[in-house]
Amino acid sequence: MSRFLPWSSLAALPLLLHAPGAAATMLEFGCITGNSATDCTIGETQLSVEVVDFAPGQVQFIFRNTGPAASSIADVYFDDGTLLGIASLSGSAGVSFSQGASPPNLPGWNEIDPPFQTTAGFLADSNSPVAANGVNPGEWLIVLFNLDNNGQFSDVVSELL
Repeated sequence: MSRFLPWSSLAALPLLLHAPGAAATMLEFGCITGNSATDCTIGETQLSVEVVDFAPGQVQFIFRNTGPAASSIADVYFDDGTLLGIASLSGSAGVSFSQGASPPNLPGWNEIDPPFQTTAGFLADSNSPVAANGVNPGEWLIVLFNLDNNGQFSDVVSELL
């Protein structure tokens, strides 16, 4: 099963908003750890990710922080399924990410059923200074993935359910 999870000041779990089969699918976030109610609200109301059928054999994950509350997506975590590997990372002005992340697995990973295991190499975090180079209000990050042989956008979406 392919899943991904971003990490900011709160741990978040994606929830599907639109039916599979579209050229793009919007996801939202809900808390998985006992951070603060304020952090949970920020994650649920201003952080999102859109999964886009980019090109044959490729899918984009576009992480957005729509603001206004001060917050930053500083890490993103994925497991494999149909995903083969990260092809590229790009972002709006002010966003700077590199492959690899610390910690190497999503904080709170074991509080999800089934527990979330990040696939080696399927994670990225913002460069130092972490919060300043993360996805802050009004900014975005694109993680472009290559898909395994015969992998389709619809496979990725169904694995997120």
